[in-house]
Amino acid sequence: MTDPLDAMKARWNDIQGSLFPWLLQEVEPMTELLGRLVTILDVIGLAAYVPEPPRGVGRPQEYRRALARASVAKAMLGIPTTSALIERLSVDKSLRRMLGWERRAQVPSEATFSRAFAEFARMESIGMPDTDDALYDFRTMVERVNARLKDEFGGRFVRVRGAIKVKCHLMFGILVLAVDQIFRVTAFRPAPI
Repeated sequence: MTDPLDAMKARWNDIQGSLFPWLLQEVEPMTELLGRLVTILDVIGLAAYVPEPPRGVGRPQEYRRALARASVAKAMLGIPTTSALIERLSVDKSLRRMLGWERRAQVPSEATFSRAFAEFARMESIGMPDTDDALYDFRTMVERVNARLKDEFGGRFVRVRGAIKVKCHLMFGILVLAVDQIFRVTAFRPAPI
């Protein structure tokens, strides 16, 4: 039986050996923060939770997986608002390409981000259990997690309307926090790029 930590280290070595050299050629400049974002996106595996939009007649839906990756990036980079994220994507070519948009004109509007968040919240597939079902036994642990969510992963500046959208924004922050915590617990540090 293989050790989960050994499996994770092997996967990381494979990622560094195969993905990052290609990624470094495609995404310039690749900062340490963007490298960390790539790792977090890989560990989360959003493609398994966010389906491709249906193909057919009519106006095509925006690419939901890119919007989900942008939500994770917003939480990880501590970007307070969707308009600030859109502004960052208009000037940061590396981040924009990493998330799935080649040109500035491809970055969706704030309204499209809002509709996508509402859709993600209705899907309840991005690890968002009903709040009534989530019972915590240790208050201090919850307080630490909440503090990190607010201070490090965008929970302090959520500016959307509606409880479902707020919950969706916070769950993207929780995803990033969970991956970061895995790295802390296992003392596993990604090598700098």
